[in-house]
Amino acid sequence: MHVFSRYHFLVILSLFVIVLPSLCHATPEYSEKTGFNCTTCHVDGTGGKLTKDGEDFKEDLRTKGLYRSLHPIQKIVRLIIGYLHLLTAIAWFGTIFYVHILLKPAYAAKGLPKGELILGWSSMIIMAITGHS
Repeated sequence: MHVFSRYHFLVILSLFVIVLPSLCHATPEYSEKTGFNCTTCHVDGTGGKLTKDGEDFKEDLRTKGLYRSLHPIQKIVRLIIGYLHLLTAIAWFGTIFYVHILLKPAYAAKGLPKGELILGWSSMIIMAITGHS
């Protein structure tokens, strides 16, 4: 019963982190929701320079307080945080696959080694803190 409770908690925590929606505005998801093509807001379809409609959308967000441009240092910090998030996700899922596919679940029947527990919990905490925004 104790293993089931821990497993149940981990599943719920994982689903919460995965399903927790993040607020976003001008993204490919926005394009999918509105049915607009990326070229509606951007001169080319890959982002960058905005069309008149794109500028209007950005100005509308700015007046609502939902848009502010990032300083280059902020962009670098976001890149580092995203990289850290991705790295810990790879470590976490890689460890799970390694234990379940190569070592088999019987390996963890009496509990996981302390190093694996530390890696798992620290990865989950780091991913929750650095969650995609």
